Amino acid sequence: MIVLAVRWYLRFALSYRDVEELPAER
Repeated sequence: MIVLAVRWYLRFALSYRDVEELPAER
């Protein structure tokens, strides 16, 4: 169960990071 939590956290962190960087490039 911990592994699933880690996967979900990493996926959320990466998605949030990508969304945050997109406007910064423009």
